[in-house]
Amino acid sequence: QSDDAEMESMRLQFQRLSMYLKVLPLTLLSINNVEADDVISYIATELYPESKITIVSSDKDFLQLVDDRIHIWSPTKKILFGKDKMISVYEIQAHNYLLSRMFDGDSSDNIDGIKGVGKKTLRSKIPILFEDKQLDIDDIISYCKSKIDSGSKYVIYEKIITGEDILRRNWKLVNLRE
Repeated sequence: QSDDAEMESMRLQFQRLSMYLKVLPLTLLSINNVEADDVISYIATELYPESKITIVSSDKDFLQLVDDRIHIWSPTKKILFGKDKMISVYEIQAHNYLLSRMFDGDSSDNIDGIKGVGKKTLRSKIPILFEDKQLDIDDIISYCKSKIDSGSKYVIYEKIITGEDILRRNWKLVNLRE
């Protein structure tokens, strides 16, 4: 099948799906040139700032939104992620989850990370990331610089400092709150 035929088939399928959904008690929202995860995040964080919200998605990017009122139901894992579940499953506070993902990148979105800086290395060399304190990229960079200044020879600190631009780019690409 040609690309044009495939696109036309998809367009017709979306039209039919939209028609079916309109007869259900649902609100459909589609904004041109805005990804669905950004729209969902905006609704959850800005339009309903006082409401308890459950987002149903297997997209791990939504886990950065977990707080006292926002939970994520993962239909593939069959887990409701709240703050405690984030710690038990990912071993990190929900408010630092996005920061931890910046090092890995996201292969599903073709976002590279910093090579050699995985979860185990972060846990042993950057323990502040796993504490109950909300951090940002500047905190991590300062921590690494202080380790180098105090004589640490671990290469990870240099990798993180030289990879600062990658971390900042990844933050902008994946952050759903800003």
